Amino acid sequence: MKKGFLQRTKKFTGLALGLAASFALAACGSTGQSGTGSYAGSSSTGAVSTNAVGNTGTVTTVSEKVLNIRIDSEPSTLDPNNGLTDQYGVIYSLVYEPLCRLDENGEAKAALATDWTVSDDGLTYTFQIRDDNKWSNGTASTAADFEYAIKRIAKQESGTNWAQLVFDIKGVSAAYSGKASVDDIGIHAEGNTLTVELESAEAYFPRMLAFSPYTPVNQEYVESQNGAFGTDVVIGSGPYYVESWSHDDVVVLKKNPYYWDVENTEFDTINVYVIGDANTATNMFLSNELDAVDITGTQVPSVEAAGYQIQAYDSGRSVYLRLNYKNKVLQNEKIRQALSSAIDRETFANNVLKDGSVAATGLVTNGIAGANGKSFREIAGNTLVYGYDENKAKELFAAGLSELGIEAKDITLNIIGKNTFSDTATILAALQEEFQNTFGITVNVENVDKTTYSSRSNEGDFDILLVAWGADWNDATTFLTQFDNNRDGSKPDQYNNDEFDVLFDKAYNDASADALTRAGYLVDAEKILLEEAGTIPIYFKGQYHVVSDRIEGLITQSVIPYEDFTQVKLK
Repeated sequence: MKKGFLQRTKKFTGLALGLAASFALAACGSTGQSGTGSYAGSSSTGAVSTNAVGNTGTVTTVSEKVLNIRIDSEPSTLDPNNGLTDQYGVIYSLVYEPLCRLDENGEAKAALATDWTVSDDGLTYTFQIRDDNKWSNGTASTAADFEYAIKRIAKQESGTNWAQLVFDIKGVSAAYSGKASVDDIGIHAEGNTLTVELESAEAYFPRMLAFSPYTPVNQEYVESQNGAFGTDVVIGSGPYYVESWSHDDVVVLKKNPYYWDVENTEFDTINVYVIGDANTATNMFLSNELDAVDITGTQVPSVEAAGYQIQAYDSGRSVYLRLNYKNKVLQNEKIRQALSSAIDRETFANNVLKDGSVAATGLVTNGIAGANGKSFREIAGNTLVYGYDENKAKELFAAGLSELGIEAKDITLNIIGKNTFSDTATILAALQEEFQNTFGITVNVENVDKTTYSSRSNEGDFDILLVAWGADWNDATTFLTQFDNNRDGSKPDQYNNDEFDVLFDKAYNDASADALTRAGYLVDAEKILLEEAGTIPIYFKGQYHVVSDRIEGLITQSVIPYEDFTQVKLK
């Protein structure tokens, strides 16, 4: 590495450690559940116990097949059409049976739908719904449940803030905005057959169906709750149902005896503990009270000392800089390319964050599906044309200044980040020092609250916005959509390139393209975006985790739920 950032690594590492401590939440109280262990051997001091038994330890609960897992915050709702967070997705995937689930390669596989066909124009999907699945109250799980769920969102009866994620279905957007009737939505259930019409030919649509907003819900049960559906225990159409919910404590799931694949449903009980403090959760894992847990980089030594092997997965979050094109300095392509070339991504990911994150090699993260069994990144390779090169950065910046007819001392850039993201202060400090030292400009940074961040982002009140964009669905379009002006709507502060828009449109609407050709459209679009430094990727957010030696089959993926426990078995 070139001198500069490495000399500052120690300082930034210290800042990162301080942040990790400051973001810890208060530990939960006792579970109150007999036979599932108790919260023991933990504290909120930041230390992780190394006295717990390692891989050879005895599991606390042996009377029945029990899995103990953790989420870090209290669910706001158990209504899958309403709630949408990283954490609650774990519960939704266990309790509700979607039409499709994602396999270990992130591809759609049969779930409630046994198979499906697609029309030649790519606009109509016909699903065959299995007739051997029931809700945990014995009611049949049918195609009508899906139709009801989507129309419920369109009528705004679910209260969801995520309705736009089902706007791919014909007529949903119009009905949601009150411009059309829900009767005009392109969904029709008849017996075990479900027909869905789309607004455009989206080849990734089956993968979308694993996403919680598309989850079927039971009309009779939902309406029997008198508007309170999701606030308490719920029936399930998936492998489990919610038996009890002790708020801010634990959600207890029980095996659904009517599930179509009940013979392969491994556990009698799954306890989903609400544990805000990462150190508490890690100590519970080391005490054999949890079977899997996400950990921070600072916890790795203690966990490895207990005899466990640390794993990492791509959390589907791309961290990058969004540039305001109303700023005349940032309108200059060479200035943008120079900023990208000044960022030492490898050192930042490996020596500062140390949390499983990796340096960005494009905008789309490593775990997103591509085509023919390969990920998008495997197909695209490294498309980050302007990676770290300090000399190149200075050369480009000087050329940009010459074109603008200004000096470095004339430039002030304001970078805004959101304080709800734990790495924000660290990144802002690194960028501020890197840009100021490399170019001799003034850089101001602001770490603001969520409301302020959203307001200023929407109003274009920034020079550079630090963005942590998470994948909503398992396709490269989940990252690239925001740069397509045909779909996202042209804005003065937004990147705009006609060639990008044409390629993106082909990826959406060329129904004749095979999977690899379609992926090629998106690869070429990403190359254009990054050749112009239309946005500046920094790193792909990773997540360390550790799994008990008594279980196997946990699937990690880059979309919600990041950890899929539905296939987990006892060894």
